[in-house]
Amino acid sequence: MYKVFLVDDDHYVRKGMMKLVDWQYYGFSICGDAANGEDALEQIMIEPPDLVITDIRMPVIDGLDLIESLNEKLSTTPYFIVISGYNDFKYAQKALRYGVQDFILKPIDHEEIQQTLKKVVTKLETEKRTKKYKEKMLTVTLVKGLLQEQDNLLTSDSQHLMFCHANQFTAIIIEVNGINKDAYHIYTKTDGFLEQYTYSESTALFELSPGKYFLCITDLFLTRNDIELQTFIDNLYHFLDMDGIFIYVGITIKQLSEIKKSFQSVNQTIQYKYIDLHTNIFLYQKLQHLPIYNEDLEAAFYTKLRELIEEHHMDGIKEAVKEMMALFNKKRMTADAIHHVINRVIHDVLDLLRGSLGEEQRISNVKQIIEWERVPLTAIQLQSLVTDFLVESSKTLCSCYQNNVHATIHEIKKYISTHFDQELTLKSIANKFYMNPVYMGQLFKKTYGVYFKDFLLKLRIDEAKKLLRQTDMRVYEIAEKVGFNNSDYFVTQFEKMAGKTPSQYRKFIITRGMK
Repeated sequence: MYKVFLVDDDHYVRKGMMKLVDWQYYGFSICGDAANGEDALEQIMIEPPDLVITDIRMPVIDGLDLIESLNEKLSTTPYFIVISGYNDFKYAQKALRYGVQDFILKPIDHEEIQQTLKKVVTKLETEKRTKKYKEKMLTVTLVKGLLQEQDNLLTSDSQHLMFCHANQFTAIIIEVNGINKDAYHIYTKTDGFLEQYTYSESTALFELSPGKYFLCITDLFLTRNDIELQTFIDNLYHFLDMDGIFIYVGITIKQLSEIKKSFQSVNQTIQYKYIDLHTNIFLYQKLQHLPIYNEDLEAAFYTKLRELIEEHHMDGIKEAVKEMMALFNKKRMTADAIHHVINRVIHDVLDLLRGSLGEEQRISNVKQIIEWERVPLTAIQLQSLVTDFLVESSKTLCSCYQNNVHATIHEIKKYISTHFDQELTLKSIANKFYMNPVYMGQLFKKTYGVYFKDFLLKLRIDEAKKLLRQTDMRVYEIAEKVGFNNSDYFVTQFEKMAGKTPSQYRKFIITRGMK
């Protein structure tokens, strides 16, 4: 309610005005009245009203002198409506110079005073909204600065803010989980929820990052609204009423300069996000003694997942991701540790796709998966996003293999033929050409009618025969030259294929040449 003060030396006029207008209907309550400007000035200085309705001609201090004095002495001057029984243009001119809202002649017309009050209320409401908005913005600027350790912002200039009059402060983060969620709607809804309470200026609300909003609740706000913090949080959660809303509550601190401590505690609370605690409201006070760990998954898991992708085992991929999410919860892994695991999986798969001539561009949600950390996700949303990405990646690789299989297998044969003298294995070559080793071995046999191992052995033995015929290199030198690490094994394999040992083969060639 806005406060109005009535000033007139005529007792019956003052009483008449009290009864003439339904003050409450227009949002006013009469906070006082006086018969002259001097008494009015004294009372108004003690309790400044929002509106002063005054007569002009009064004893001691007249109406215009009262207005002039109030303009000089009050930091925030009220609105003025002047009532006079004299249609004096000079008075009206002077009143307007003092910022008087309206000049009404006696006898007071009921409709005229009502229209004037409506104008005053409209202006008061506009001023109130503007002032409140400015105060909220200044409060947000202050809190943001304090979170960045700009303690120099706590000056005498900031002490006029209602927020700074509080004695306790609690940092809260409201998180909107999900891709393409209207997170800003939650911000505006939260702001509207706060406006339902009094002293909402003693709170601070702003965006931290996409889908994350910072809210600071003070004891001043809670006390004035006679509500407990837990009750307020519960009411806010139910009011927001959207799937994927998580609320994290930090510690309560008693010095505004220490607000960052509360903020740090609420960020620690977010680390519990992916542990199945059967709640969407996380309180630091309840979780701080529950151990969580910065761990990684076993290397075998990543190897297994890659094999499933390369083998295009869609059901296996889905089960592996499901198992991964279960391990996160079982191991009580922090949100940071889980982010590390997910990023490792993503980067491994993207490397696999890039090896297929940039095939990652064919993945429909590649942008979402690369930027997944920009938007908060629940465990279910994260599982779905990763599963879809891995399944589509596997399908893309399969398509890539099928489209390029003929050219690839010939490239593999060509590579073996020119690198047979190096240490080659089915797995090393398959990895080089981004193929599954088992699949590559089968494809090689199907295409050339010979197993990879036998083809490689024949290349090496044929080259060894050539060196035995054309050079005087020793047997162990030839073995090393054609890719054998063990000369005894070389002799054994040579004898199996040529029917003679390397030495016998060389002697046979020399003997036959002498005939």
